[in-house]
Amino acid sequence: MSGLWQGFRSRLFVVSVALVVVSATASTIWLRAAVRPLLQREAESRLLQQARVSAEAAAALLAQTPRPTGNGARPDAALDALADRLGEAADGRVTLIDETGSVLGDSHVDHAALGQLHDHSDRPEVSGALAAPAGWAAARRHSATLDREMLYVAARAPTGAAGGPALIVRASLPSDRVDAPLHRLYQLILVGAAIGLVVSGFMTVLASGLMSRDLRRLTHHTTRLARGEQAEPLVLAGPLELAGIAGSVQSISADLQRTVSSLAAERRQLEAILDSMSEGILSIDGGRVARINGACTRMLGCADRDRGRKVHKVLDDAELLALIDRARPGQAEELTLEREVAGEPHLLLARVEGRPDGTTVVVLHDVTNLHRLETIRRDFVANVSHELRTPVSVVQASAEALQDGALEQPAIARRFVDAILRNTERLGLLISDLLSLSRIEAGRYTFAFTTLTVRPVVDEVVEVLALRARARSHVLQVDVPDDVAVHGDAGALEQVLVNLLENAMKYTPDGGRIHVRMAPAPAGRVRIEVADNGPGIEPAHQDRVFERFYRVDTGRSREVGGTGLGLAIVKHLCESMGGAVGVTANQPKGSIFWVELARPGSPLTRPGARPALGKDAAAGIAAAFAPEPP
Repeated sequence: MSGLWQGFRSRLFVVSVALVVVSATASTIWLRAAVRPLLQREAESRLLQQARVSAEAAAALLAQTPRPTGNGARPDAALDALADRLGEAADGRVTLIDETGSVLGDSHVDHAALGQLHDHSDRPEVSGALAAPAGWAAARRHSATLDREMLYVAARAPTGAAGGPALIVRASLPSDRVDAPLHRLYQLILVGAAIGLVVSGFMTVLASGLMSRDLRRLTHHTTRLARGEQAEPLVLAGPLELAGIAGSVQSISADLQRTVSSLAAERRQLEAILDSMSEGILSIDGGRVARINGACTRMLGCADRDRGRKVHKVLDDAELLALIDRARPGQAEELTLEREVAGEPHLLLARVEGRPDGTTVVVLHDVTNLHRLETIRRDFVANVSHELRTPVSVVQASAEALQDGALEQPAIARRFVDAILRNTERLGLLISDLLSLSRIEAGRYTFAFTTLTVRPVVDEVVEVLALRARARSHVLQVDVPDDVAVHGDAGALEQVLVNLLENAMKYTPDGGRIHVRMAPAPAGRVRIEVADNGPGIEPAHQDRVFERFYRVDTGRSREVGGTGLGLAIVKHLCESMGGAVGVTANQPKGSIFWVELARPGSPLTRPGARPALGKDAAAGIAAAFAPEPP
């Protein structure tokens, strides 16, 4: 902690020093770039004024005392004396130069030495003054005569404009006198920078001392947050900046706590979703079990405690392990497993897929019910084929016999025609029952639910079947109160009673008794029973008589006729009306088929209270007639 704090103090001091140095350097550069040109222009302006004043004086002197002209002219003592007086008055150097570049007078050169001076016509300020329309020019350069840098301003005297020889008056100052204010500013900046460095060091020590305690508390707080520990609210009594940092850290801490809580909640939700799935999920990372849900534990016999263990020590299926070892990213393979789940054989479809992050996911689907439905479909196709084959074969054989000559023998032909008629009627009944069952299962059977009084429906059905009952001397007894009502569809209830009574009449011997009556039922329901004294149904077959084409006695069923779909239609109609069906043994012999329907106004009549269709409803007629797979 001490080393961290010392490092912070050092960095703070370095930043302060760098700020002072950068400020001083920037100020110096700005002064040199902006102030120096201003100083030079001001000096040039003063020198120009001096040069023009000197030019006026020189012009006046020349007007009084003309000087010799030409290449052989010698410097004039009067002009040199004038240059000396002008230079002394201007506190600078004044030089008088003719148009040929000869120096006629110079305040800083003795009169005797003027002849030794070089030609000044090549000086930039002199040539510029002669050529410039304004009549003056300036230059900053090194003086060979004085051996120092000078600022020169040369102006053309009025004598040149009057037609006489041109006279150039040049005023100059040493450049260090021009830059003297700038140098003083440089010194002030340097002194200020030194003072700033001292103050920066002092303020750094002072500020670090004031911030030390709060920064230590802030560091301790953030360290606890980084370790994931619960930290108390952070309150700092230091400067506003630290208080703002503390507030930001506190806000980050609260956001982090909320994020962690949200992630934990999402993880719980994800685990709840995975555990509620019927598919088994197994995630493998680095050859070890990373995640496993409840369905997978039931299917594979492993448990949640197996997380973190090697998958080869958890699973005992060699084929599944080999599939997991072969898993590659973006590739999925499937495998069918036969395992016991809860003591019963189950068929599982395992899908193994590798993920780009290196994990492997195994998804297990329990396809036992699908396999059972497929078996039901196959059985249904076989039963339909069997039921259709017999009448079609009889019709075909009878038609062939008639074609081969039996048509010429009336007595024989009638028997064949009767056989064709009976079997076509049987085919018609079979097709009609298949279509009815298909409409019910597909939800295309329209139910008009209303309050039905049971007795009138029973009487109407008995009246329709009375002729058939008298033909076999059956006794139809009805014990249904007049005030019993149910919630259902009139046509569906009539079809149910017709199928149950026809089924009872088929298997009841001549002279037998068929009894339609009411029986006790659970609350909110009405129970209607159709009892007969026929051969009865053994308990082993009672749970399956409502399946399609299921026959207890195949020979007897062929003898009495029927399609084998009547009871299946009864079951689906009752379940569609929210009811139930069943069969029990009658004493001393016979069977009792019962139907339970809801009473009007009971909770069972509310929308959504009706149960779904039977378990075998999924294997509908459309699926039944689908072509067999190769």
